[in-house]
Amino acid sequence: MKRVLLLLVMSLFFMAAAAENAGSYRVLLLGDVHYDRSELHSDPDIAKNKSHIRNIGMWKRKTPELLTLAAKCAEAESPAFVVQLGDLTQGYAGTEELQQRMLTEGVAAVKAYFPKTPLLVVRGNHDASVRSGAYDSAPANAVLLPHTAAEFALKEPGKNGNYAFRQGKDLFIAVDDFLPAKEIVAFVKRTLNAHPDARYVFFMTHLPVLPASAGAPFWLLPGHYQVAALLETRQALILAGHTHIPSLECRVTKRGTLRQLIISSMGNKWNPVRIVPPRITSWEDFVKIGKSRPLHGINRNNPKHWPVLEKKGKYSFTQLFNNSGFALLRVDDGGYTVEYFTGGEKPAYTFKSSQPLCP
Repeated sequence: MKRVLLLLVMSLFFMAAAAENAGSYRVLLLGDVHYDRSELHSDPDIAKNKSHIRNIGMWKRKTPELLTLAAKCAEAESPAFVVQLGDLTQGYAGTEELQQRMLTEGVAAVKAYFPKTPLLVVRGNHDASVRSGAYDSAPANAVLLPHTAAEFALKEPGKNGNYAFRQGKDLFIAVDDFLPAKEIVAFVKRTLNAHPDARYVFFMTHLPVLPASAGAPFWLLPGHYQVAALLETRQALILAGHTHIPSLECRVTKRGTLRQLIISSMGNKWNPVRIVPPRITSWEDFVKIGKSRPLHGINRNNPKHWPVLEKKGKYSFTQLFNNSGFALLRVDDGGYTVEYFTGGEKPAYTFKSSQPLCP
């Protein structure tokens, strides 16, 4: 296992170093897209499902519009790679065979917009949801691991969705949200220790590390509070999806500052004409609403960790807007800048690493 991980890190490191010796580069970021087709479900009643009806409508018009604009941005900016932050597919196919087909088609559908740029897919909960209440990583492993190996010219496809690589002076970490917390925390700790000289750390996950959704505030990365403690000692930015609502979270402790950006690329919220303003702007309001919501079974143990997070630091939460879109990460010797696009040539929201984002 250690040998495989070493090969992954070395292969991606040399690929990145060759492409970006100057330390200046760009990365295109996509959130949830939920690829779906009626033929990829074994349940004949799926056509009546609200999520399925939503997805079919998105992929007929709005999602292609969103991805077309993202593709134009990629063509103009020549990013080093594209990251899709999970829930590439709707899932719930009913069988492993259909789930694998859905993932294969979903990867191909998104990759078609970025034919010349490597695409890294972070697996989401829907990508691992073969049927309601059942998570199965086998279809995702069968599709996403070989895809990543091919896109980044790796000799080995890996054993799970954990990846770490250097891009110029910076460290990128992608985690498999469906591994036990101990494995995720150990991987993050081992990777950070192996790269003490990294200028910035960009942590890619589907499930948020910091609470980011009033609707499901405790649906977080396994071991999230331990991962947060590890990342806060570095110049780290968390890049996540899952909530379908673009937001920016910040945590300040004596050990450092940690930021998290949530990205959504859902076509049903794609509105290039009008930006819908945020509804929640304060951490206090967020906590009040969040703690009143029911828990998801998979996250029953997470509420006990919320006080641990809160008492050790100060949080801020900003819901940016309701609109879907994509983001462009610009990194150079002066720091990093994130531009969030919801239509048009100018970003709807921009922030820089030098900005005091946490009150």
